[in-house]
Amino acid sequence: TVIRNITGVEFTNGRVLAAGQCNEEFASKIYSLPLPLTHGKSAAIYSTETYHVAHGRWETRAPIQSFVPYVEDGKNFIVGSFSCTPIAKFPIDDIDSGAQIKGTSVVELGSGNRPVDMFTYEKDGKQWLVTNTDRFHHSRRPLGPSQYWGVRVDMSYLGAKDINEDAARRDVSKQAGPDGIEVVESLFFAKHVAKLSNKEMVVLRDDEGTLDLEIAPLP
Repeated sequence: TVIRNITGVEFTNGRVLAAGQCNEEFASKIYSLPLPLTHGKSAAIYSTETYHVAHGRWETRAPIQSFVPYVEDGKNFIVGSFSCTPIAKFPIDDIDSGAQIKGTSVVELGSGNRPVDMFTYEKDGKQWLVTNTDRFHHSRRPLGPSQYWGVRVDMSYLGAKDINEDAARRDVSKQAGPDGIEVVESLFFAKHVAKLSNKEMVVLRDDEGTLDLEIAPLP
């Protein structure tokens, strides 16, 4: 097996999680390494299968582009997003290395986008998931003033009953909709974004070819 790329790394519950892609038929992978990291220690490796809502089919090759750890009812998951742009969750407890994990797609943000970063925050008692994307279809089907844009999603969607082919789809004709899925105006032109607190985020913004580092309020 040859690892082609690593698309994201996170720390959670005594281990390092990484998402990436290899040269196998089930190319999309999740790697789990226990802490502390020591030389020669091997990762547990899981293959992922995900329903890509915009494509209308299950896929195994596209890697998770951005993800966050997530706990639901005491169980550990990762929540990840892919190009074209489903948001899905994957269980990672009590799974043997080499296993194939079938994800649950809960939200579709629209085709033609590549997720870049992802984080969660809480406001007024509600949990939100934020992801920014690079729209590679911007020149022929723009969604706004920049190919770089972002959205926030009410995390209650992670427990939705309507999943996979029935998952909620963002209304691409509007800034918001369905309820709990909203384009974030302050993420236009944002190439990278990270959570600073539950009130603020750090934004690396494209300004006509130069990059500005900003602190921006969370919506």
